[in-house]
Amino acid sequence: AKKEIPQASEESLTKGREIFEKVVAACGGKPAFAAIKSTVTKAEISATTPQGEFQMSVTSTAVFPNKLNQEMTMPMGSFTRIFDGEKGWVVSAQGAQDMPESQLKEIKADRFRTFVNLFQASDLKIQYLGTEDFEERKLDVLLISDPSGNDIKIYVDQVTSLPLKQSYRGQGMMGPTSFEE
Repeated sequence: AKKEIPQASEESLTKGREIFEKVVAACGGKPAFAAIKSTVTKAEISATTPQGEFQMSVTSTAVFPNKLNQEMTMPMGSFTRIFDGEKGWVVSAQGAQDMPESQLKEIKADRFRTFVNLFQASDLKIQYLGTEDFEERKLDVLLISDPSGNDIKIYVDQVTSLPLKQSYRGQGMMGPTSFEE
């Protein structure tokens, strides 16, 4: 059952912003994140589909705030996704094609969700949703959204002010799904 999100009140927004400022400070502060210009992430992923399980490797190069190059190698071949901040392309053995609108939307949402971008954004709505227990810790739950309609929940350790997990809705291999990391 999907839990209803309460209407934002001035109190929940103020508390959300106060907790979020502590999160940013605990993670190194805005200047530290502003100094990050790019990242490279490499991953080996195991995916289970109706056709069975398969492995893929992904190398993502992000240039902040919103450019992305993803090289993916799967059993059925390799392809690259390129996003320039507005438009995207998919390059494969068949050549280059414009990225479908659904993939563009997902990449824009992914760029929004990166802490490097979240911790520097000034146009966020940050709502305190309450507390949750997680592995014998009390977590504050924040719902963070931007003017484009992207949102993410982050779960913050009340003792350390560090984010311990995040959840969001996104596009999975089989369609829209919920993610928790």
